[in-house]
Amino acid sequence: MWFLWLYTRIFVLPTAIYAIEKYTIPVLATLDKSYYFVPFMHSMAFFLSCMCFLHFYWFFMISQMLYGLAFGKYEDLQKKDTDLKTQSKKKN
Repeated sequence: MWFLWLYTRIFVLPTAIYAIEKYTIPVLATLDKSYYFVPFMHSMAFFLSCMCFLHFYWFFMISQMLYGLAFGKYEDLQKKDTDLKTQSKKKN
């Protein structure tokens, strides 16, 4: 399951976004009345790229969680963050 998610989100999605930018948009630009679709395709490629970067981030976070489960190294990063905030409030 994890490898399928890795393959589709980390390898296939960036390839599809590249294909949209490299091949689809120039073909649409040659068509008649394509000025309606080309800005849409550029914005779609931009938002898909944003989603792709989110997938990279999620992959990193989920990999850290799986590593912690596999090797027993648990660390609560959220708790550390709230502890630091409460300590700084106590000092003031």
